[in-house]
Amino acid sequence: MLEKYLDLVDDVENRLQLAKEFHMTKYAADILIKLRDRKRLSELRSSIRNKSEMDSVQRYIDNALIATTIRWRN
Repeated sequence: MLEKYLDLVDDVENRLQLAKEFHMTKYAADILIKLRDRKRLSELRSSIRNKSEMDSVQRYIDNALIATTIRWRN
């Protein structure tokens, strides 16, 4: 439900910061994938500490990082 309101934030960097503050890791990963920012996506992956999120979100990020359809900027 919070994603709906975060989508209303115009500034992408501000939206990303809010997603991190609210511990919405998958939503933050989606933002970084849309920005095609491989470096920050890898940093986000390594910062995951919550055990319940770890497996699914890390797998999601790993799949995005190896996807050949995404042209990364860095």
